[in-house]
Amino acid sequence: MVNELLDVIRVDTKPDYTLHLTFENGEQRVFDMTPLMAKKPFDRLRDPECFAMAHIDYGTVVWPGNIDIAPETLYDRSDAIPVGEFKSFGPVGPKYQVCNPLRKMGDGDWIIEVMLIESGEKAEYRLSKIHQDPAAI
Repeated sequence: MVNELLDVIRVDTKPDYTLHLTFENGEQRVFDMTPLMAKKPFDRLRDPECFAMAHIDYGTVVWPGNIDIAPETLYDRSDAIPVGEFKSFGPVGPKYQVCNPLRKMGDGDWIIEVMLIESGEKAEYRLSKIHQDPAAI
């Protein structure tokens, strides 16, 4: 739970009804809108073109038709993505950089794109594993 109210400064929508958010403290998080899409007023956002109209106003995400979500809800119910951090696959494994969230899995975990430092190759990796991996030294 956030102790201070943080403004959202950037939003990118994805076709799977997720919002990729950047907060004013630089933290990047991903918010899954799917559970809200059957509820009013969010049911009006099921049209992908309408959902993609999300933008920032007064520090939060808004859509046409006076639809918005409080920034504290976006923060508290989203998952932190350590974009840009350098990690190692386990204590002695290869180093990688955390890139972008790709999709949410059925079990609630996220698949994140990572880049292997030595080869530049990109791979997909679970967010739960990223949080367990040590910082690269």
